[in-house]
Amino acid sequence: MVIGDLVRRAALLAAVLALTVPPQPAAADSGRVIVEQARDGKYFVIQGTQFQARQYCRRVNTGDEVTFLTGSSDGRCTMATFLDLNSGEKCEVFCSEPLREMP
Repeated sequence: MVIGDLVRRAALLAAVLALTVPPQPAAADSGRVIVEQARDGKYFVIQGTQFQARQYCRRVNTGDEVTFLTGSSDGRCTMATFLDLNSGEKCEVFCSEPLREMP
């Protein structure tokens, strides 16, 4: 009887916690996205959002497939790092608002 009570209490506690603890946002996107525009190894458009590299990322080109290691491909971040799956280059970028116009 004691074990049954413990199991029921644990199940009840798990249910309560599932309802009260909000899900935490992921630190990075898990999906792969395409670089829509790349300019001068410094400016990139990914999913309609402009990113500016901290240092030049000369091997990242338009059409390359990337995955974000930190930050977010939708620009909801201060800084992000993505990995170019074509060249293997990691690129640290400043995040921006959705694209209005390429500089």
